[in-house]
Order: sequence, then structure tokens, then C-alpha cells
Amino acid sequence: MTRPSLGMDHPHYEYLPLPARPRLMWPNGAPLAISIYLYLEYWAMEQGAGRVRDPRYNRRSFPDVLHHTWFEHGNRIDIFRVLDALSKHGFKISVATNAMAAERYTALIERLAAYNVEFVAHGLSATEMLNSRMNEHEERAFIDSSITRLAAATGIRPKGWISQDYGHSARTPQLLRKAALQYCADWPNDDQPYWMSGNDLVSIPNHLLWNDLHILWDRDVPVARYPELVTIGAQRLYQEGENSGRFMSIGIHPWILGAAHRIKYLEDALAQVARLENVWFATAGQVAAHYAAHTPVTAVAD
Repeated sequence: MTRPSLGMDHPHYEYLPLPARPRLMWPNGAPLAISIYLYLEYWAMEQGAGRVRDPRYNRRSFPDVLHHTWFEHGNRIDIFRVLDALSKHGFKISVATNAMAAERYTALIERLAAYNVEFVAHGLSATEMLNSRMNEHEERAFIDSSITRLAAATGIRPKGWISQDYGHSARTPQLLRKAALQYCADWPNDDQPYWMSGNDLVSIPNHLLWNDLHILWDRDVPVARYPELVTIGAQRLYQEGENSGRFMSIGIHPWILGAAHRIKYLEDALAQVARLENVWFATAGQVAAHYAAHTPVTAVAD
């Protein structure tokens, strides 16, 4: 009889409750590390054969002019408001970038590079998810194409992966390791990074709790509450981080929080978080590299 993994039903990582972990130390003794996940996505106008899309945001028939142009507003207008707000307070930015978006928005890629952002592989487009209908060859090709096309468009090979709409198969973590990526920012199940199975891929949490798409769009939380939710979360993690460092990711979709009637709430949230002393504002890649360099790997079965 096969013995089940402790606390879960898959072998992707070890179940290790927080009190049992060694103390996590961030640079300069910072109790909290914060990463911004800014989404640069491309919504294809037409539906390709065999393409799997997230049904929450892709319910209309094709061509879907309404949503295509609505989302595109974020890449034409709203993203610049978001960048101004982030740069004002010194936040470091990890840009989850669809390969097709990088290829099409070349001027925007140059603008982002001037902000010294980290480009993170984010699949091919916002209208095509990595999914379990793919066989291993198809999934490997999807991952490799996403990485190589993004590298060609930006001039830098990405170190990490953020799946489009959290799309995964049962073998995705193993394929990401085989693609020589250093981290995966998909799993929203922790307040610290951790080693995934195989001991050479770091999981950086991708928190739903402070992702604008989840809280404002999916959950219909009033936007006026956004600064409060982000600030209270950051303050609590900051306090807990005095014992062992904590991590917080803030997910931003330009077409949501960058809109003219919502940007104020993002600006308010960032200003309040920036008042916390000795917070490490870092890219996801910097967090992964620090964690890997200072945290011994755990013996996890692959």
C-alpha cells in the first residue's frame, strides 16, 4: 500500500508547518519582503483550435471586441499610471509577461526595461492556458516556447515562471525544473518561499489575497477597501516577520487598478505600505535567489 504524503495528495513539495521551520532571515534583518507582480498580457482576438481559456474572463463569442479592447486599455494607458505609482515609492517590479505581449508591445518592453524590472515567463497569451489536456510533449513545447520567445523579445532569459491563470498539470513543476528555471510563482499556499520537490526549484507564493483580479473582480470587494486590506496584511506579516521573515506578493493588472477611477486606491495602499521601516522590496527572482542561497534544501521525494 502506498503511503500518502503528509498533509496533501501530491508529491510537489513537503508539508512543513511554519513552527517547524528554521528561522528565515531577509537582507538587513528585514522582517518582510514584498514583491509586486505586474501583469503584461495579450488577449488574442480569435479563438485558436484546441486552446483552453479561463472561463471566468472569456465567455463571449469571437471576435470579442469588448474584452479585447478593454484589457488592451491596460497596456495602452493604465500601465503607465501603475508604473508611476510604483516608482514613486521604490517598489521592485516582477512583470509576468506573455510572450506574445512582449513581441507586440516592443515600445512598452523598452519602457519597462528602463524601470529595471524583472521579466517573468507567463505563457504565450492571456487566452491560452497551460492545462492537463496537453500531453507531456505539448506542455514541454508550450513552456519552452514561452521562455525562448520572451527571451528573444526582451534580450534576457527569464529565471522564473508565473502560469497564466494558475494553469497547471500534474507534471508542470518537473517540466519547469527541466527548463532550467529557478523559481515558480504560482502556489498561493504560504507566507514564505519553500523548496519544491527535486530541491532545485523554489516556490515563491503568488497570493490571491492581494491580487486585484481576485479580490476586486472575482470577489466583488469594494475598491475603497483595497488600501485597507493590503495595509492590514502587510502590517500583520511585518509583525510576524520579527520571528522569521515573511513574504507578501501584490498582484496588479493594469486594466483593473490602473483605471482612472481606481488608481487612487492603489496609490493609497502603496503609500501606507511604504511607511513600514526596513521592508525588503525585491523582485521575485531576488527573493528566490536569497532563499536558495540561505536555506538548506529539504529531502523531498521527486
